[in-house]
Order: sequence, then structure tokens, then C-alpha cells
Amino acid sequence: MQLGNSPPVKWLDYNGRPLAESSWNPHPGLWGYLTIIGNKNPSLVTYVWELLVGSKGLKTYGRDPNLNFSSLFDAYLFLPQPPVAEFKLENTNLSIGRFCSDIGYLNIRNYWSSAATIVSFNCGKYIEGIHDQSDNNSFTLIFEGQPLVIDSGAANDTRENSPSSSLGHNLVLIDGKGQRFSGRGNGVSGKIIKYDYSEVFDYIIGDATESYNLHNYNPVNFAIRHLCFVRKPFPYLVTFDDIESSYFSDGKIHLYEYLLHIPKSFNVEKINHNQFRLKLLEAGNIYSFILQFFNQEKLELKIEQFQSKHHHNFANHNLLRFSIRAINPHFLAVFISEKKLENLSMKINANVDNSRIVLEILSSQWSDYLELKLYRGKDTYLKDKWFKFQRTDSSLINNG
Repeated sequence: MQLGNSPPVKWLDYNGRPLAESSWNPHPGLWGYLTIIGNKNPSLVTYVWELLVGSKGLKTYGRDPNLNFSSLFDAYLFLPQPPVAEFKLENTNLSIGRFCSDIGYLNIRNYWSSAATIVSFNCGKYIEGIHDQSDNNSFTLIFEGQPLVIDSGAANDTRENSPSSSLGHNLVLIDGKGQRFSGRGNGVSGKIIKYDYSEVFDYIIGDATESYNLHNYNPVNFAIRHLCFVRKPFPYLVTFDDIESSYFSDGKIHLYEYLLHIPKSFNVEKINHNQFRLKLLEAGNIYSFILQFFNQEKLELKIEQFQSKHHHNFANHNLLRFSIRAINPHFLAVFISEKKLENLSMKINANVDNSRIVLEILSSQWSDYLELKLYRGKDTYLKDKWFKFQRTDSSLINNG
């Protein structure tokens, strides 16, 4: 959640959990929050404060052991003009998304609710002098109110296996290495090639090639990730990775790994060829999501524990490593509710004209046609359309 052009107070889900921000501690983001923007929308500001550090959150009321981030003094100075109306999120007119082109960051949800599905994506230029992570093209996903694909947390560590590294994010590794290390004054840059949206979907494509190639750390010809979030009538997420090692010309096979960080509360079960069930039982409720890869080759899955640096609810979580040996793999993945998938069919036509991949998702009421362009040289995005999304009502199909 971010308010207009106000200072960032972190992106939050309905329950006050941070999204795609490396710090799970809300106090640094709240410093100056009440006094600077408190009177612009006091009911919303009060709601966020209560959710994070007030009676519904940490109950610190701004007190932080690190005095640099203590907001107690802000709280004493926060005196909005009465009356302050109660903020009701279900009646809000807040935007469902925000795209920050200057830093290469997207946060989008299908609606405001405790059961919302929320997606974030990051790929931007490194600004020297600030803290950075090796996370260009990384994404997070809260599915129907449940944190599913998460950020590993804050760190400032240049080691390859730290939370600062690509291993600590939801990216693709080549032969066990990701983007060049970050932390201690180091950082990596990427760029957003395209962002598009409609009433139904949001689509973004990131180019993290420079992040892998910096100082010849892990040379690639390209490292492109597409992400399409479909919001209506129910949410599903598609990611597509087109990545190729610079050693492509030697004809050698490399180990590519698609990484996902998930809470330990989710059980992972392989259903069949490249289809996995992510299942959570919480307070008597069952949440079951399907992760479907459309690679022709069989993916191997290895599950490891990952420990974040700081203490928070998901500090100790699971790292899923989906691997394949190839020259130029195309990881095409769909995240969808298992219940919704029961009434759908999905089919793929790979490497059409050796230039694109087509995914079709069909229901009894509508069909979605998703076309993804393969990367073919530095000028691809200048002369070709990267992406096409088309939804057709079944009545039009039947009468066509």
C-alpha cells in the first residue's frame, strides 16, 4: 500500500504483511509517516498504523530498539482534525495497482480484500550508494490471501548463498549461479522492456541480462522474464523465462534452476509430469494451488530449507529448486487455484515459427489466448510485439 506520491511506507497486503520489500520490519518505513502525510487521509493513515504497529499489529506503537526508526515522537505529534472516520477497506476507492517506471517495480492486486491475490515484480536500475539485492526479474505472490511465493528478507551480504543473492529470490540460476552479488555497496541493474494492462490483465517484461553479465560474473546472451497476471473472473499468474548462457555456442548442456521461496506451512506434492500441488491447511480451511510447467522435458524438484537473516514469520522457509538441463530452456509456468482448474483446460503450442509460444486457457464461458515472443537479438523489442493477450467469450466462439 502506498499513498499517492507520499514517502514509501512499504507495499502491504490486507493483513499488513510486506510485499517485495526486503525488510519485514515496518518501523523504518513508518518513520515520519504520521507527521508528513497523516493529515492528508487521517482515516487511512490511522488504519495502516494500527495494522502495522498498533493494537492489530506488533503493538509497539512506534517504539523501536533502533532509535533511528522510532516513531513514538511522530505519534505524539499526530493530531488530525476531528472527526476521523473509521476506514473500511472493502469500501475503498484505492487503486488496485501501482507501476513505478523509475525504479522498475510493479504491485498489482485483483481487488481489496483479505482474500485478494497480489503480485509484485521488480527489475530496475541500481542507484549507487543505496542497499541493493540481486533480484531483478524476481516476483512475489499472495494467492487468495495466502502468502505463497515470498521474499526471503533483508540482508547486506555479498556471499552467493545469502538472502541478498539471487538464491534468496525467485529467479533462474545457471549452473548454480545467479546475478552478480549485491550488498556492501554492490548492486545490479535491469530494465522493464514493456508494461501493459487492461480491465482483465497486467503484463510486464523484465530484462535482467546486465545483472548476470556485470563484471563477467555469469555471462548470458539474454535473461528475459515475462509475467502476466489475469485478475478476472478469478486470478491466475503466468511466468515465462527465456534465458540463455553465453556459452550457448559451445553446444554444452547447462543446469538451469527455477527458484521459488514458499512458507513451510505449504506441502508440495508432485501430481504428474511437471505439475505440482501446493497445499495449505490453516484453521480448518484448505488452500490448494496448482503450479504447472509446460516444459516438454521433465523437471526435477529439490526442496531445501532457507534461513533469512532477520526474525519474522517466514524467516525459516522452503526453497523449491525446479531444474532442467538444457542449452536455452523456456520455463513457462502457470499458478492457479486447483478448484478453478477443475473447470478449465490448458494447452500449449511451443515454438510456433520458432519465434513464439502460445498458451490457451479454455473455460465454458471464455477462452484466453496468450502469445509470448521469444528473444531473438538486441533489437527484438524494437521491431516486434513481445506479447499478445486476447479473451473471447464462448458465445462468440460458438457462433463464429
